[in-house]
Amino acid sequence: MENGASVKVNAKINLSLNITGKKDGFHMLDTVVASADIADVVSVRRSRVFSVRFSNPRIDVCASNAYKAALFMSREYNLPPFEASIINNIPCGCGLGGSSADCAGIILALKKAFSLAISEEEMRRTAAMFGSDTPYMLKGGYARLKGRGEKAEFFYSRFSEKILVAYEGEVCTRKCFEVFDESGFPGIVADNDFMVNALVRCDKEKVFTSAKNALAPAATALNRFADKISSYPTKGFKTITGSGSGVVIFGADEGDAALCRTLGAQVIESAVLSSDRCGSGI
Repeated sequence: MENGASVKVNAKINLSLNITGKKDGFHMLDTVVASADIADVVSVRRSRVFSVRFSNPRIDVCASNAYKAALFMSREYNLPPFEASIINNIPCGCGLGGSSADCAGIILALKKAFSLAISEEEMRRTAAMFGSDTPYMLKGGYARLKGRGEKAEFFYSRFSEKILVAYEGEVCTRKCFEVFDESGFPGIVADNDFMVNALVRCDKEKVFTSAKNALAPAATALNRFADKISSYPTKGFKTITGSGSGVVIFGADEGDAALCRTLGAQVIESAVLSSDRCGSGI
């Protein structure tokens, strides 16, 4: 490990999401996900002391799953001191899996940097300790996640589409689920079989019309911007969805970006990636 190692982990988009119940205190999900062309970069190199640094100063380092994963890996595999640096391009609290991406990036970067002989299954088990969807983030791409999000059924799709991610502030995932429970919002809102079929067939119209998220009403209740933009009338093949402080607009144009900025949101122009264009590590 002369010069260390760096890996890129893409953001996760929930294309359609159902909440099917609760088990052992966890919400059970059935969600179709994809990778977006927004990524955090995790770099690891030898150092005199163990440390983890984020480019986003608002992240509590020691409370982060990435820090906990780095500490676990350091002790589990008896690694020499190292410094992990994370460039945060995925906005926090926006429902895009930034925390899980950083955690997956730590595992992938350490494996690469120290040439660790870790099987894919062992990596997934380690990832699952630090977030239900972190095992998925090790690979990324199109998948249907079930259970807490740890059960992934990957599938191939050439579907790729420009999107607009617009957000304001942060929405805590735990709080979003609490509002969902308290408000009695319906948990089954999407036909995920239909969504998977539409993605495999690259049927843009059906993908857009299938994009429904059971957490969106709770997120809207917690965030003024999401509330404002959710009432914006869509035209043509355009869909607005999201489960955090922001929304994802499929089929967005320059007018949508201008409107979101007018409403006070930060805007990222991105794309949902085809299976051929994504993949973090394993």
